[in-house]
This record gives sequence, C-alpha cells and structure tokens, in this order.
Amino acid sequence: MSDEIRDVTTITFSGPRFDDAGLELDVLAELLAYRKLLIETAKELWRAENQERQRLPKGFEESIRLKFYSIEAGSAVVPIKRVVSHDHSLLFEPPPRADEIDEAAQLIDETIAAVSEDRPVPERMPKAALPFLAALGENLRDGEIIRTRAVRSSKAAEFTCETRTRVERLLEAVYEDRVEIVGEVRSADVDQRNFAIRDAAGAKVPAKFRPEHEAEITDALHDHASCRISIVGIGEFSSRDGSLRKILRVDTLERRPANAEDEYDDSAPPLWQSVVDLGARLPPEDWDRVPTDLAGNLNHYLYGSAGEDE
Repeated sequence: MSDEIRDVTTITFSGPRFDDAGLELDVLAELLAYRKLLIETAKELWRAENQERQRLPKGFEESIRLKFYSIEAGSAVVPIKRVVSHDHSLLFEPPPRADEIDEAAQLIDETIAAVSEDRPVPERMPKAALPFLAALGENLRDGEIIRTRAVRSSKAAEFTCETRTRVERLLEAVYEDRVEIVGEVRSADVDQRNFAIRDAAGAKVPAKFRPEHEAEITDALHDHASCRISIVGIGEFSSRDGSLRKILRVDTLERRPANAEDEYDDSAPPLWQSVVDLGARLPPEDWDRVPTDLAGNLNHYLYGSAGEDE
C-alpha cells in the first residue's frame, strides 16, 4: 500500500490577524466547512453523472482524505492536499475513475466568484450543496477574506462576509427539479386534484395529480396499508437544504406493493460485464503480466499456497 499526494486547492486567509501567517483556532472551523462543502458538491456531481445509479459507490466519502502539511506566508496560505491510497498487492490496479473532487473544487471557485460579483450561480453547481457554502465564512470578521484557488482554476475566488450574506439570501428561494419518490398516499382531494404522499423517512409531501391518475391515486389511498406508489415528475425544492417541498407535476405513476424491498440495485451492471469492461481498459503490458498457469495455480498467486505443480 502506498499513498499519492495530489494538490486540490489553496485556501488563503487575508486580514490583519493573518499577517503573521498564523491561524487562530476558531478559524480552523473554516477548513472543516470547506471540506464538507467540497465533499457534498462532489457527491452531487457524481449523482448527476450517474443518474441510472441509486447509490454512491461504497466508501465514496471515506476515500476522500484531505490534509494540509504547512501554513505558508503571504497572509496565511493553506495548501490543501488529497491523499490517494494505492494497493500494489492487487494483481490489477483498479482503473482510475473520473475525479469529482477536482471538478467540485473548481466549481466552488466559480460559484464563489459568481455570488461575490452578483452574477447567477453556475447551473452545474448543485443546489443541494449551497447550504454548505453558506456555512463558510462564519468566523470571518469585517474586512477579512477567504481566497480559494483550485488546481484547475485560473484565478482565486474571494469569499467575504458580504458573499456569505448573499448566499444566505439565495437559500431563501426555491427551485424546481426532477423528482423521483416512492411513498404511501395519505390523503386525496379529487375536486382539487391534490394528494399527499408520505416518503420512507415519514415526511408528508403535498402534490398535484393529473385527471388520468385519479383512479390510481384514490385506489392507492384506499389500499394505503398494502400499496405504495412510485412517482417521477417535477418537484419544488428548498434551496436551503435541498428538501422536497411539494410535487408540482406527476409525469409517471406506478403502483408497488408495500413490502417490496429495494435491496437489489437493478441499475448496476452484471458482474460479468464489469469484468469485461475492466479487461478492455487494461493496457497490453498489464495483460503480459498475467501468469500462463494462473487458472491452475490461482490459490498460489492469490494466497501464496502451494499450486498444483508444487
């Protein structure tokens, strides 16, 4: 096992109390707030690129190890590094996947710059990540600045107390986005075409239904103890925490039994396909390393036990 150290971003604290290149302990909370913002943004970027997948890869967050090794002069400059572990004991090194961390760091810079300059937030910035941006700068004083510059950014972005105020104002707004929800119908008003669905967490969400869905909604209400409905449509979300406030439009509606467990991810590729895809990505020199007697002596190469010829 070995570690690779990669540059991610540089965070610079400017103001009179940082002139000695030191950080007061309360300001360390800003580094933790940035870490949370970075990880949550990366999660949402992954979900946007993998809409067919229902879950993040196992160990996604745990694999993101961020460190700083020094505080440099020029106010207080903190280079943030990422520690990436490589396991050389494996016969084949897993192929590198797209790095959402670098993409997220650059997008955070673009968002900070846009908000500071009173421009629209970039469309690619996940709305669910904005509350974590508002958590940045809590310990700043008037006249102090946090500058962030990702490894992919051409210039630094400046975050001030005013920037934080503008983010908080943005969070009072709502936004519309695609919604997918499975839940129990708890009430229905046929005249107004309104109903309420309770999700797995117990939250009740108001919704509107189309005339063609009336029978399915009323039947699901009647059989609510044994029936769940799966809805795809357009919802209204809170910009503050990304929570679903209401369902504005139902595009598709499907009835499901209440005891159906979603333990199997049918969007995941079969194992044989993953193996084929992995093999196709390996360069010829890696295939040349495969022993010619691997099939007969698999235990020997994997565990060090005696092979069939020993």
